[in-house]
Parts: sequence; structure tokens; C-alpha cells
Amino acid sequence: MKAKLLDWSGTPVEPAGYCGRIAFDVSDTAQGIWVRDGWMNRWEDHGLSLVYSNTNASQGAISIGHALNSTWDSRVYLFSRRDSGFMNRNFSQVTNDGSIYYYYCNGFEYSTGYDKVILIKMNGERGLYMQFIDHSGSLLPADPTTLYNKTKAVH
Repeated sequence: MKAKLLDWSGTPVEPAGYCGRIAFDVSDTAQGIWVRDGWMNRWEDHGLSLVYSNTNASQGAISIGHALNSTWDSRVYLFSRRDSGFMNRNFSQVTNDGSIYYYYCNGFEYSTGYDKVILIKMNGERGLYMQFIDHSGSLLPADPTTLYNKTKAVH
């Protein structure tokens, strides 16, 4: 069966050891499946998944369902996970520590830098704020967390 497990382009699933792993939720961290504030169910279309790629577990995945009144695309954004710092931090290491974490995903790069970023800040063990910043062709500041605005973030 392992020889049959391929991603969309026909590349074998990697790294080894993640075959069939679906336990995404990690308590008291950002990793897992989230539902937008005000929704009473876990429908995929109304939720958000902060997980790892199902075809390459070394990559993080931000899977956004219908964001409704926002400018976000309903799609999956992939990024190279890191185990330190605030950029592209592994979701299982993001906690309610008061910090804002930011994610430069594949496809966000513009010329020599980035013009889009996703900001995440946990609010308690069961709450998370997420904000999508799009500078549409102009580069972001070196520290994009300065752009965080709780009133513009989705809870």
C-alpha cells in the first residue's frame, strides 16, 4: 500500500512515519481544528485547520474553509515549519504565551520579499485570533507582527 500513497503530483508521501496519522489536535496549542467564533459545528467549510501537510509532514498547513466576511481565500497554505522563533513556528509549539506568530506561506513571496502574511495569537487554551495581511505588491515590514490588529482578526 505504501507504494500507492502519493501526493497530487505523484511524489511518494514523506517523511516516513506519518502514514495514516490523523491525530491533529494538540491540547493548549494552536495545532488542530478550529471553528470560527459563533459557529456551533465543526463543518470543514466553516473551520480552520492548523496542522501539517497530509503528503509531507515536514510542512505546516493552514487550511481555511469559507471565511465568510473576510478577504481570505478558502484554500490550503503550506510553509516550512520551524522549531524556534516567531516565524513559521510549528503549531504544536504555539501556546497562549501572549506572542504573535507569523506565517510566510508558499506563494506569498513577491520579488525579493513577502507581501502577504498570516498572523496568529492564541487567546486562552481554547481561543485563537487570526489575521491575514495582504500588502498587494508592497513588501511587508521586517517585523510583520506590528501590523496585528485584534479588531481586524477573526476569532
